[in-house]
Amino acid sequence: MRSWGIFLLVGLLVFGVGCAKVDDEAEIEALIDTLEELVLDYGGQETGDVKDAITPVAWWRELLQHHRTVDIEMFQGESAYVTITHDITAQLHIVTVDSVNVDKDINDVGVRYAVFKKDTVEGYHGGWRLVGLSPVEIECDNGSTVDIDSVVIEVAGERVYALSDPTVIIGKEGILELPPSTDVAVRVYTTPDTVLAFLHTFRRRWRFQMSEPGVYEGVWTTPDSARIYRVGVDLMTRETLWDDVEPYDSKAWIMPYRVVVE
Repeated sequence: MRSWGIFLLVGLLVFGVGCAKVDDEAEIEALIDTLEELVLDYGGQETGDVKDAITPVAWWRELLQHHRTVDIEMFQGESAYVTITHDITAQLHIVTVDSVNVDKDINDVGVRYAVFKKDTVEGYHGGWRLVGLSPVEIECDNGSTVDIDSVVIEVAGERVYALSDPTVIIGKEGILELPPSTDVAVRVYTTPDTVLAFLHTFRRRWRFQMSEPGVYEGVWTTPDSARIYRVGVDLMTRETLWDDVEPYDSKAWIMPYRVVVE
């Protein structure tokens, strides 16, 4: 009888630990849904600012399907390492100078990493909070031929941010902070092969200018409201836009930043 009691106690403990893990994972997933820093912007950017630079007069991505997978690795029930994967089905729409429309299929995968800790009030998503996150890297599901070596961001000639590895997790307190209504310069280093490079900010898009082979530069002005925003560096092969047969081929890094009003 005593052995049955021990067996029952062990079973209840195992069941309790399993339920706690499931509950914690559900709380983390629910928290991810609420965090603006973890929102993925994809497609929908305005289509101007390209007609003088490339043959197409307009192009944009149309999101068709988006599936998010959250893989959670728990550590002693007090911290969690999370991999967030976005499987994206979309179409690239191109309008050319002779009014011919070209559509290309897009199958992209976006990956971001984040760290959560369970050390705040129990009533807030079971005590979990976000403490660190990486940028998002998006590329074709079968790999991209273009590559990004590094990104440098400057304000008034002073470097305020540099990224060479999109998998590195940055503490939430280390998210780039920028003043409102400020011109911000972005420099992208990539392979010397000819590519097209674009800057995406707050649902707007500009084309980078190549300052030298493999180096592209652009400028955007930060919004005037204090909140979390995202800035993206988007590279694609010239054939993606200039050729109606070659497949879509692109890679992008998306980085969060915070506008701070003093």
